Amino acid sequence: MDRTNRIYIPFKMAVSSGFILCAVLNIHWCCCGFRELILLAGLVFCWLGDLFLALSDEMNNAQKSPEFTLGVGSFAVAHLLFCWEAMVMMNFDFRFPVILALIMPLLVILFIRKGIFQCGSNAVPSVIYAVLIGGFCGLGLNYLLVYGVSAHSLLFGIGSCLFLFSDFTLSFRCFARNTPSWLTVPVLATYWAATYMIAFFI
Repeated sequence: MDRTNRIYIPFKMAVSSGFILCAVLNIHWCCCGFRELILLAGLVFCWLGDLFLALSDEMNNAQKSPEFTLGVGSFAVAHLLFCWEAMVMMNFDFRFPVILALIMPLLVILFIRKGIFQCGSNAVPSVIYAVLIGGFCGLGLNYLLVYGVSAHSLLFGIGSCLFLFSDFTLSFRCFARNTPSWLTVPVLATYWAATYMIAFFI
């Protein structure tokens, strides 16, 4: 392990552990129930995804196997949990923003065909993952339409949008040609903002 990763991995996992701690404390203080535990489980899978991606040498975009696959899989499970809980919270009252679940995979397919993304064997998983990140963002915006704009609902709505921005930007970091390494900074900043918002939403 090089010097960069010896610093980066502990730092990343320390910051990510913070949103788990915030979620646990909120659940304890607010005497939350099973439904909130689903969001906590989603955050735990985000934490696991952080660990696996860090171990895959994401700083050098090495995408080591199986760590990279395990990382993406962990985030996929997290998004499934977030999407399910969002649908339950809204009693499956769907509005137009959920169309993002179709728009994002179509956009990824377009980028792959145009050669913007060089996904290789990760093409199909990338399209499937795009359904999940588009779906979660769409459901977050849907939540704002169903319950109205408030300080509490904005945590979930904006958090889901930041998650989409972070993951889509990460796609350029992983699969686009000549992408600058500094792109990791906005990816992590928006990702941590999203996860902490979800933690405080609980």
